[in-house]
Amino acid sequence: MTTDRILFAGDFSGLSLFLSRGVADCGVDSILYSNGDGWKGIPALNPLFKTSNNLIIRSLNQLAGAKALFGELRSSDTLVLATEFLFSRWIDAVALQSLVKKARRTILLHAGCSHGFHELNQEKTLCLSCKRYDLKSAKCVFSNSRWPGLSSVLRNIDLIVPFTDIYVASAAFYGVDSDRISQPLHFPVDFSYVSSLVYDLAPTRGVVHGQNRPGFKGTSYLHGLMETRPTLSSMIEFLPRMSFVNFIRVLGASDIVLDQLFANGYGMTGALALSIGTSVAFGYLNPEPAICFGGIGCLPVPILGDPDQDAAVIEESLKSYLLQPPDRQVVIGSARKRHDHRMIATDFLNRLAECIPA
Repeated sequence: MTTDRILFAGDFSGLSLFLSRGVADCGVDSILYSNGDGWKGIPALNPLFKTSNNLIIRSLNQLAGAKALFGELRSSDTLVLATEFLFSRWIDAVALQSLVKKARRTILLHAGCSHGFHELNQEKTLCLSCKRYDLKSAKCVFSNSRWPGLSSVLRNIDLIVPFTDIYVASAAFYGVDSDRISQPLHFPVDFSYVSSLVYDLAPTRGVVHGQNRPGFKGTSYLHGLMETRPTLSSMIEFLPRMSFVNFIRVLGASDIVLDQLFANGYGMTGALALSIGTSVAFGYLNPEPAICFGGIGCLPVPILGDPDQDAAVIEESLKSYLLQPPDRQVVIGSARKRHDHRMIATDFLNRLAECIPA
């Protein structure tokens, strides 16, 4: 197990926040630099850079942030990148190149969109829906061609760690040797911290959906289904943006969180919900959902692409589940075996110990 200091840079839906907490709980010196997560309201602990709506000021702030991060980084540190897209596309590669060269080794967490993920899914509903509703463009913003110099940076990554088996295949598109791609881990959650934010476990809100990215998560498609089947609309509450504390409390007060429809599994929102006993429904396009997303408190629903059929299946699945939901403490116990942040951090540290810097 590594004993070097670990510097986490960036966050992705709270992945770095909870993984860094787990690493610290394992007794390893770590620090997180992150601008948080706007949708879930995850706070910026040590901001990577100051934000601004002005393009020029934002670019200057990012340059200053990259310089400050370079100064904080030690040559003996392990650098953990939450994503390869920390800065704007014109700054990113130059900033990352200097950081990767200085760090003892660099680990890339793979749990979101990337060039490889897009290559793998570009003809599937997952990416097509994102282009239509989120990007409003046929060109994916995560294509390497739109990030000058990033490919050469990625070839110098020492280890890529996919989170959930959904991202294993796309990790191969980074162009690194297969022995530099680890076995997948699951999403980490600090159970004690999250449960401390919830008043009680008495659900009062029925089914909620955190929309975030309308296309990728299937929010826009879900709106269409509700128009097709009005009885479905009375069951589901769409959540607006809110603080992280309020977000967790809403999850805890809900019977079911209806998470993403097109990704063949749930995301960090689902993991957070399960950690406080709230069941999670999610869609899957493949004949069988990913095995790592099954279990107590999980409701996989097939998405066929036909609005009438999908609306009926989702409504009936939710209604049937609500008639006899599992005990919330049993859901928490099952989720802990999958998502406990210290357990996952231990596995993560073991992977680092086996990683020899290139």
